[in-house]
Amino acid sequence: MKGNLKGIIVLLGGLFFLLSALPAVGQTKDADSVLGEKLVRAIFSDPEAANLSKGFQSVHLDGARDYNAEKKRLTKIDIRNYTLSDFRVTREANVLVVTYTFTGQLTLDGRQGAAEPSPRMSVFIKKGKSWLWLAHANLVNWGRKK
Repeated sequence: MKGNLKGIIVLLGGLFFLLSALPAVGQTKDADSVLGEKLVRAIFSDPEAANLSKGFQSVHLDGARDYNAEKKRLTKIDIRNYTLSDFRVTREANVLVVTYTFTGQLTLDGRQGAAEPSPRMSVFIKKGKSWLWLAHANLVNWGRKK
C-alpha cells in the first residue's frame, strides 16, 4: 500500500506540474481564476448538489471512485469549519483545472479527516453553458473513528 501511495503522490505531483504550465485559452487568467474558485467553493458549500459529469473520477488514499460511488459519498460527508486557499487555476479550451488547499473538519462514515491542510485538485469541463465536475484528487489522511 505504501508503494502505491508514493506512486499516486508522484503521479499527482507530476500532473500538478504539467497542468500549471498550460496557458489559459479563451478568457483572461483573472476570469478563469474567479470561475475556478467559485466552482470549488460551490462544491464545498453544498456537496450533494455538485454537478458531476457522467465520466467523473476521483482518487483518494483509499482508492479511486467513479460517478456513482462519488455521488453516494457526497451524501455522507460532513464538512465544517473549513477554509479554502492557495487557488491555482489553468485552462485548456473547455477544461478548467483548479488546485487548492483545504483546511477544516471532515467526517465520513464515522472517520475524521486529518486536521492539517491538504492539497486538492478539481477538474471541470464545460458542456454547453454548464460547468461539470469531471475529476477530483483528495489526499487527506482519514484518521480515527469519532
